[in-house]
Amino acid sequence: MFKIAFILMIAASACRTDCVIAAEFDAPRSTDYYSDLSDPADLSPALIGGTVADQADWPASPWVGNCSSTLIGDRVLLTAAHCVSNGSSKSFTIGSTRYSGSCTHHASYKGNSTADWALCYLNQSVTGVKFEVVSTAEEAACVNGRMYLWTGYGCQRWGGSIDGKFRVGQVATTSCPSGTNYDTITRGSVALCSGDSGGGGYTILANGDRRVVGVNSRSNTRDTSYVSSTYVSSFRSWAKSWGDSNSAKICGVHSDAENCRGTSNPDPDPDPDPQPDCSGLLSKTVQTLTGHSSAVRELQICMER
Repeated sequence: MFKIAFILMIAASACRTDCVIAAEFDAPRSTDYYSDLSDPADLSPALIGGTVADQADWPASPWVGNCSSTLIGDRVLLTAAHCVSNGSSKSFTIGSTRYSGSCTHHASYKGNSTADWALCYLNQSVTGVKFEVVSTAEEAACVNGRMYLWTGYGCQRWGGSIDGKFRVGQVATTSCPSGTNYDTITRGSVALCSGDSGGGGYTILANGDRRVVGVNSRSNTRDTSYVSSTYVSSFRSWAKSWGDSNSAKICGVHSDAENCRGTSNPDPDPDPDPQPDCSGLLSKTVQTLTGHSSAVRELQICMER
């Protein structure tokens, strides 16, 4: 533990202005914070400048051993590509169930660190959870000065102690994606720290719902964060293709995805034009008009036309 902290402190002290470090952390084992410790690294650290969140409001944000992550479908885990080797797996626990999934990098990641996306296909469907929804570009509405919400289990300062709490914090955007640079960049008192990698960045809509705008990727270790945007077409088109090939539905990408946060699954549409029981209706009408032979005869004529 002291060796890890020493290395991180050296890295942080070397980065004075523009140095960018991946916000990943391979945390040590501890029995104080996680009930499931089947992985030696199952301990979650905390976000620089963030505030402790109500974990009940973030059930789709599991810790995956060395990084944060987000569930965006019943069989889909989203994390940072630098958190997992291409084709390798990630595992996490919700309740008493252990899940694992094989992860795929975006094809551009090898030569473009801003495409820091990995999608993991889970070995079974996650139940009892509302999944986070991937934002569209219109919902993200990225402009300089726009406030986004960063989240994660990362440390509160580089090389500092960890406390096992999930934190969130809002910060202003200083740069939006452009061309093949997919970063949303923010600067302020809230910033990504080691362990936040792979976690979700969010925009808050006018109605209070939230949408995933990116995957936590890198930090200058103090005040500037680099988040790989998920509202760009390069991610959304890849996610749709990946989902289709795996028969996996992604909230915000596939219109038929289920159990998405902020949405409900409606009952099947009722018959838009239910057919009456004509024979029964005619019988009732005739009974009603009994004694009015002329009216019955007129009704029969109309029915024959």
